[in-house]
Amino acid sequence: MKFTTHIENDNIDMALNSNCDKIRFGAEFCEWKIPTMDVLKENYIKTVKEGKEFCYITPHTSNNGIEKIKKHMKFLNENGDVKVIVNDLGVLNIVEQLPNLRLHMGRQLITNLARCPWKELINPQAGQLEKKKIEKTLFQTNLNYQRTIEFFKEHGVTGVDLDWIPQCFEHYNFLTNQDIGLSIYLKTIPITITRKCHMARFLGYKDPEKCPKPCLEMAFKIVQPIMDIEMLVHGNAVLRLIEPNKSDIKKICKIGIDELIIPLNPVSNFESYKEINRFIEEFNDNISGNLGIFNGILSRARDKIKF
Repeated sequence: MKFTTHIENDNIDMALNSNCDKIRFGAEFCEWKIPTMDVLKENYIKTVKEGKEFCYITPHTSNNGIEKIKKHMKFLNENGDVKVIVNDLGVLNIVEQLPNLRLHMGRQLITNLARCPWKELINPQAGQLEKKKIEKTLFQTNLNYQRTIEFFKEHGVTGVDLDWIPQCFEHYNFLTNQDIGLSIYLKTIPITITRKCHMARFLGYKDPEKCPKPCLEMAFKIVQPIMDIEMLVHGNAVLRLIEPNKSDIKKICKIGIDELIIPLNPVSNFESYKEINRFIEEFNDNISGNLGIFNGILSRARDKIKF
């Protein structure tokens, strides 16, 4: 299993100095955070010089965003074998026509009802048979449907992004049996993504082209008071956090995933490459060991989230 850091802005040095195997660069959720061509080139060159694999992630896009992505894909295709993570079928159509780009499917193209935080989805009064049926529906993804996975494979998809949701792990085996590589995101699970940014609207930034991108520096915690469910607003995405435990780590390693993705953003809040290295070392050393460093980093991240 390899470790990948995902960074959205142009401050890539911390990731490059770490012991991660790969660098993911680009915006997963918001097309207004698609980097400029100059920034893309600079970070691609830096990554290659450090001997790490460069991967490029793209969000769901409008027509304007597609035009930017086309130029980026042309550059990457001319410069080598690059994995592109797509969250938009239009981008998928562009990438599959370029011979030097490898297609990988992002989380926005994957349906997973278990991302919803409402605990009451499963009726506590339901019988065991009914519960099992509901759980199967909640914890499988749309890729557990044979025709869906065949469709994406026919278009050249070789790997997919999935969430760290322990109840789903047993259903991820279906994908590995289909020769699909699995990449698992740590820490954050997307609940919903919108085209108009929640954070920008709250802070009064009306023109997305002039938005100073406060999401690169902060996130907001929100609480559903009746159900007492804590969520995070990070740009145009609403997320929830999850902490892995020893049992979950054992389960995920048995599946045989390709990579674990460590997002570097205000939510995960790694402060230095040394913290990333400690986390990687701890994860590797112990599937059965101490998660103190990881939980400490996550707790500190929660403390620093803006209200």
